[in-house]
Amino acid sequence: MQDAFVRLHRRRDTLRDGDAALSYLRAIVCNSSRSRLRHLRMARRRHAQMVLPEDIGSAEQQAVHREDVRALLAGVAELPGRQREVLVLRYWLDLSERETAETLGIALGTVKAHAARAVAALGKRLKDTT
Repeated sequence: MQDAFVRLHRRRDTLRDGDAALSYLRAIVCNSSRSRLRHLRMARRRHAQMVLPEDIGSAEQQAVHREDVRALLAGVAELPGRQREVLVLRYWLDLSERETAETLGIALGTVKAHAARAVAALGKRLKDTT
C-alpha cells in the first residue's frame, strides 16, 4: 500500500506525536483495506464469478479443501464486522494484540474479547457443519 506511505508523508507535519506514525500508517492501511473490500464485494456480486482454488492434489482433496475453505469463509462472513477485523489483523497480518488495538483505535482488552468470541463462534460453526 504505497498510497498509505504517501498519505503519511503528506501529513507528517500535522502529527501531534511522531511516535504515533506507525499507528497512523496502520490505520490508513486498515481503512483503505475496508474500502477495497467493500468495492470487491460489490464487484463480486455484480459479476458472480467464482475463483477456483489452487491445485492441491487429487479431486477428492480438492473437494474437501474447497468445502473447508467455504465453511471457514462463510463462518467469518457471519461474524460481526469488528470481530472479522480483529481476526484479519491478528491472524492474517500477524499483528500483536497491542498493534491491533492501536490500528482499530480500541482497547487492548476489547481486542482480546473480540478475538476470543470470534474464534469460539467459528469453532462452534465449523463443528456444527461437520
